[in-house]
Order: sequence, then C-alpha cells, then structure tokens
Amino acid sequence: MAEKKPAALVFIFITILIDVIGLGIIIPIIPTLIQEITREGISQASVYGGWLLFAYAGMQFLFAPIIGGLSDQFGRRPVMFYTDGNRTWLWDDISEYPPRGVQGFFTRDELDLMVSRRDTRLPLQDIAISSDIVDRHYQHR
Repeated sequence: MAEKKPAALVFIFITILIDVIGLGIIIPIIPTLIQEITREGISQASVYGGWLLFAYAGMQFLFAPIIGGLSDQFGRRPVMFYTDGNRTWLWDDISEYPPRGVQGFFTRDELDLMVSRRDTRLPLQDIAISSDIVDRHYQHR
C-alpha cells in the first residue's frame, strides 16, 4: 500500500484551487481587458480572448508531456522556496515536516547537505536506548 502524504495532497488541492479561482476571475473579464487594449468592439475582443485561451490550452497540451519527461529524467525538486513577497519559507516536500520560515536562500552546498541528511537519517524509534546514558523512567519505552 502506498504511503499517504497529506501535506502533498493539501499542497496540490491549494494549487488547483488557486488555478480555478484565477480562471474564474480572469475569464469573465478577458473580453473587457482586450477591448480596452485593442480599442475594438466587445465581439472582436471576445474572439481575441477565445484565441488567447485556445493558445494557452494548446501549449499546455503540447508541452505537459515534455515537462513530465524532464521531471522523470531529473527528478523533482527536493526542497522548494516560496514567498508571499514579504516572508520566505522552505518546504522539503519529501520529508513529513511542515514548511519553515527562512531568512534568505541556502547555498548549493547547504542544500546538498540538507538533502543528504534527510536521505541518510534513521528513524528514532528503531534506535536502542543506552542505559549507560539515560537512567530515568520516562526515557525508556
């Protein structure tokens, strides 16, 4: 059975929601925007808007397999930075940790070290507790 990743599902859901909201806002006003830009009537602006959306959908149809092939060849990004224009977060999409705020970007060596540590870490529940180090009742399973 495949391991469930609720954080990844939430991220995908939010991405699709933003896309749908964006399209729901922009599609109704595209003819008016094009009409203001071209100084033509609403009927001609609607035709231009239809061609614009057709070109957008066509490019997605043509290039999605290419982008997917590149993703399969090179793998996905192990860590991602995202921002709201004011704050920046780092999200390690493979680990189960939530995004964390950062104060800038890491160097390539720091990112490689972060990925290496993530890939070589051992689960804590599999590590035996040494009685020589700890001797308190709450430190034993």
